[in-house]
Amino acid sequence: MLYTRFVANHIRSALKDTPVILIRGARQTGKSTLVNVIGAELRPPPAYFTLDRIATLDAMNQSGPAFFEPYAGQTVIIDEVQRSPALFTHIKVSVDAHRTPGRFVLTGSADPLKLPNLGDSLAGRMTIIELAPLSQDELLGSPAHFIDALFAERFQPTGAADPRLIERLITGGYPDAVARSDFDRRIQWFDDYANSLIDRDARNLQTIGQPADVMRLLRLLGAQSANLLNNAGLSRTLGMPLATLRSYVALLSRLFMVMELPAWFTNASSRIAKAPKVYISDTGLMTYLLDQNVERLHLPSSANQYGALLETFVVGELRKQLQWNTTRVRMHHFRSHDNHEVDVVLEGPGGRVIGIEVKSTSNPGARDFNGLHALQAAAGDRFLRGVVLYTGDQVLPHGSNLCAVPISALWSTP
Repeated sequence: MLYTRFVANHIRSALKDTPVILIRGARQTGKSTLVNVIGAELRPPPAYFTLDRIATLDAMNQSGPAFFEPYAGQTVIIDEVQRSPALFTHIKVSVDAHRTPGRFVLTGSADPLKLPNLGDSLAGRMTIIELAPLSQDELLGSPAHFIDALFAERFQPTGAADPRLIERLITGGYPDAVARSDFDRRIQWFDDYANSLIDRDARNLQTIGQPADVMRLLRLLGAQSANLLNNAGLSRTLGMPLATLRSYVALLSRLFMVMELPAWFTNASSRIAKAPKVYISDTGLMTYLLDQNVERLHLPSSANQYGALLETFVVGELRKQLQWNTTRVRMHHFRSHDNHEVDVVLEGPGGRVIGIEVKSTSNPGARDFNGLHALQAAAGDRFLRGVVLYTGDQVLPHGSNLCAVPISALWSTP
């Protein structure tokens, strides 16, 4: 099934005023499909190359900027650009010789900008757009603007209890995984996907002693998703040198398999912890790493894993919506010196702050707002509102600028 990707209009706009557009994201999120859909709209038709073909890779590396001279009048699409870091310099030379909008559209399934100094070579010439796995509103075909609604003068969310919530969690958003209705076949897809990524892409990017060690780390991060990133603890648990452990975490981040959420703090509040939280990038992948299914998630013994899956899901949906909501925000987490936590802090225009807590309950109580009260005290008059996302079916006010909202508001708020 061909889904409408809500970042497509950003790409179309960038083609009108920016020489280079980089679309980055994990393999199998639909980058090639998206650029081909947009490429079919261009006149003259674009020139398309993929660096997965060794002959093309070698020709570009050997020819340098001269490779692009025959295509000065059309858009050049290059898939898997991370396979040739030197290509960014060649593109810079070509752009400077023929500086017109829409000269290059690049895709990367490993983040090329996490290589030292690479992003600087195209500073001022390139816009970056991230294509994540499908969001829930993309699956439904109607863009949600939950973040925009949060920063509006009046917050009027819509939503209801969602009987399919656990199914959404275990499916995730990779198009090929979504297409498999059979759970066992979907899990097999994730098994093939994760192992292929580590055996092939990870080895192409970095020297790895044993790919099995990277998979062990990925599984451990799956079990610790939605927790503070503790490299020293992970190193001890895995019996892996700390320097190696850190390089492998960075590698998984570069492959878009894990993501970090930095801490929020103010200069006046030096006691707030600054360690990032770590998340698996897709809850379908996380379900595979945890060896979970619908039945086990309903068991009381799985309550902690269900809560971590739910928080990972919400953080992922918010990160996706950042690409098409119009309010420009930065995402953080919050933990105070006395261990009050807020899962997500959105810092928007003018430094305004919104806190979002995720609770796997259908009956939120006063204690579920303790972290938001702590954030409100830390942020002072910058605090705009706080929201507890929960599994129930009503919007429930809890005092001034605080309310509980059904999780489905994430994909149903216009």
